[in-house]
Amino acid sequence: MYPGVTIPTDLEAYRWMINRSDGGNFVVLTADPEDTPCDLYNPFIYNMSSVNKQPRSVTTICFTNRSLSFHPRTAQILASASAVFFTGGDQYKYYTYFRDSPVSQLLIKVPLVGGSSAGLAVQGRLLFDAKHGGIDSTDALQYPTDSEVSVANDLFSLRWMEGVFTDTHFYQRDRMGRLLTFLGRSLHNGWGKQKQHTTEVLGCAVSEHSYLAIDGTSGEASFHGVGPIYLVRPNRQGMVVKEGQPLSLLNATVLRWNSSTSDAATSRFSFDTWAVVAGFAPDSDPGHSVWYNLSVVRGVLASTGAGGVYGYR
Repeated sequence: MYPGVTIPTDLEAYRWMINRSDGGNFVVLTADPEDTPCDLYNPFIYNMSSVNKQPRSVTTICFTNRSLSFHPRTAQILASASAVFFTGGDQYKYYTYFRDSPVSQLLIKVPLVGGSSAGLAVQGRLLFDAKHGGIDSTDALQYPTDSEVSVANDLFSLRWMEGVFTDTHFYQRDRMGRLLTFLGRSLHNGWGKQKQHTTEVLGCAVSEHSYLAIDGTSGEASFHGVGPIYLVRPNRQGMVVKEGQPLSLLNATVLRWNSSTSDAATSRFSFDTWAVVAGFAPDSDPGHSVWYNLSVVRGVLASTGAGGVYGYR
């Protein structure tokens, strides 16, 4: 079993991708071979049990510098890929190796793209590039314009990811505050998706042992694993993103998915319209919230929901 899989349901994310690739060529991209050995994923994916059809091939491309992004063999492999999976590691390496390269253009044509940890964090059109290392929620809220809050919007343009900011290890690493900071910075920079004569952004935050699967044709997402998974939409009300001042913004809308809710299996969200398609009924538990608002006032995060910042106690 692959070392990153710690509970059996983790395997379902890989099975979902393998089944959707329908026996085609499966490609793994890693930019951190010291952390993720280059031969780790090939047998793991190729020999996955309980899948509809085994991949025709599994190839891992290990990037140690930017030049490999321009290599003809890299282009050849990606051009024939039915699915591409980004491993975890250092997302700044992905950013520096792939930005404005043939890889970033070829990925747009790949039918299925997935990833974990850093490999998920780079899939939104908006991203935290981690140029100066990581940052926690407390520091991000207090210093939203600091160089360590290094956000970008020029890596990939994957379908349905316009205006989307992804984050990972979310609940386990207390990342709500930093996500709101990233979203506020993006709005302040004028980045996002044009909706009804304004620019909007959407945070998509996935906790460990969970995955969100987006249908490439419809843009409709289903939710899987343990949860929680969050979809966060801030607005410009009361927004303050200024050098030397803590972050302020009011009434960001939060939608929380968790496996324990009665409609978890049927919950659907559209990445086309940014609206709920099915599920997400209010939770009957008074200590839980499915829909709620978050505000930040001078760097202090507060929730209107019964379950606090993360929607449940």
